[in-house]
Amino acid sequence: MPTLFAEDENIAAQVVSAIEKTEMPVVEILQRGDIAKKVLKQAAQIKKTALIGAGTVCTIEQCKEVVDLGADFIVSPGFNPELVDWCVKNKVKVIPGVSNPSEIMLSVNAGLSLLKAYPFNEFGGLKFFDSIAGAFPQVRFVATGSLGEDDLHYLSHKRIAAIGGVWMFQTESDHTLYNKEKIVDIMNKSITIAKRYKMQ
Repeated sequence: MPTLFAEDENIAAQVVSAIEKTEMPVVEILQRGDIAKKVLKQAAQIKKTALIGAGTVCTIEQCKEVVDLGADFIVSPGFNPELVDWCVKNKVKVIPGVSNPSEIMLSVNAGLSLLKAYPFNEFGGLKFFDSIAGAFPQVRFVATGSLGEDDLHYLSHKRIAAIGGVWMFQTESDHTLYNKEKIVDIMNKSITIAKRYKMQ
């Protein structure tokens, strides 16, 4: 899942236009600072087919704000029971972060079946994931946390639905990428690789 760290409020148009030219018209815009709010609002206003998500949402107050700004779904770095409960009651799609069986159980009890495995490599990667995923056959995961194109092989695991990362919107020097054509090229390359692993 493409993840954007917004450093410039003028990037919304390029990002939305780029992702809507691919087979994966979705983006998680990390909510870190006022610029991120502006980018989220602009992206939500100009989108046609894209799904615009708000990431790094930690509180109910934040959640309500980004929903008002137009977010289609919420991504949280951890499991906040109040935030999840609010989203479920208000029919807002939410992907909470989990890193242990207890958090997965709480999420399942809340009626969720798509969770964010975060930070994936730091809490053990596939080895740890394999040791706990079998206990929760109804759940699929988005693996995130400093992941890049080299980690797309994780998608060969049938329980991993997606890989989240910022590499599709960054240059080699880790600056935000503004060239729409380059973003499309990187995304299409990642999609092609992802499809290959999902077919295994």
